[in-house]
Amino acid sequence: MNSSADHRPLSARALHKSFDATVALDDFNLEVESGSLLTVLGPSGVGKTTALRILAGFEMPDSGTVRVNGQTVNGPGIFVPPERRQVGMVFQDYALFPHLNVARNVAYGLDARHRDLRVSQVLEMVGLAGFEKRMPHELSAGQQQRVALARALAPGPQVILADEPFSNLDAALRKRLRAEVRSILREARTTTIMVTHDQEEALAVSDQLALMNEGRVVQTGPPDHVYRNPATSWVAEFLGDADFFDAHAKGGRITTPFGTFPTTRSGKVKVMVRPESVTVFPHAQGVAVVTYREFFGHDQLLSVKLPGKITLRARCWPQPALAPGDRVAVSVDGIHIFDEPQAPPAPPETPPGTPLPQRVVIPR
Repeated sequence: MNSSADHRPLSARALHKSFDATVALDDFNLEVESGSLLTVLGPSGVGKTTALRILAGFEMPDSGTVRVNGQTVNGPGIFVPPERRQVGMVFQDYALFPHLNVARNVAYGLDARHRDLRVSQVLEMVGLAGFEKRMPHELSAGQQQRVALARALAPGPQVILADEPFSNLDAALRKRLRAEVRSILREARTTTIMVTHDQEEALAVSDQLALMNEGRVVQTGPPDHVYRNPATSWVAEFLGDADFFDAHAKGGRITTPFGTFPTTRSGKVKVMVRPESVTVFPHAQGVAVVTYREFFGHDQLLSVKLPGKITLRARCWPQPALAPGDRVAVSVDGIHIFDEPQAPPAPPETPPGTPLPQRVVIPR
């Protein structure tokens, strides 16, 4: 392990975890910088929650190491229980004690010394001063979420772990609360790792993204960098809208119906275009035809068909109001190029007259 990772608030190296025949984590690696909010983003079933539970100490990895503030908490022959990891947890369903009021929920697990002062501090921080005597059922969903966050912050952990913290909220409240929570975490200067499958949420609140697929992290970086520079076609397709088509690179160029682009690749490639990179203009002799339109008020999304059986989406201003069947000219201000996956080599042909191997069945 490199020395720089030793002093990060949290790092994980080469984590593996299987449940019977199902592989949940396969060489999972992660590092988070002090004071930042890192979001682990990926579709359902790729191991996000399993990774979070291992970091928190609720699950044991089959192999690999976890370090918190330089201390190994998981490793060969080492396991530090959750309550001694200096890690706070915000659960998907908040996990408040229904029989305890707000103050006692937040105080749960705190040392008796200065307990009341610390409860007052964190409730002030999350905007719930004066709610100490309220019971959980007397709170809105957003208030319950803030109580859960206050409880996680109260012991002064090195890292906060949050498992889909906004998934139980309606869309309007989710959007407002995530901005509030982001401000609270910034004010507290608390390092946070959040897992979600919501792309908009991850892009909106994160300092760093970790894209996860098939049990491992496939790309990390600031949200805008990952979005604009996807490492693979899977990342490009998962993170935001993207259209793909096959092309052929030759002589340092790729020629498309909407222009020629330089490239260092050669041969078969896959081209990706983001809808916001596409501009359309009404044009009677345009080579493209509008096939579909969705109007959103602040913008419109068009599907346009180009020569070569290529269909692109264009996200553009609401005017001019184009309709299916309209001819348009198309301009694209940037493309992403990925190498076309190569098919596995065909097995060698069996020379004529070669005896075929016999199939042997071993009884159990």
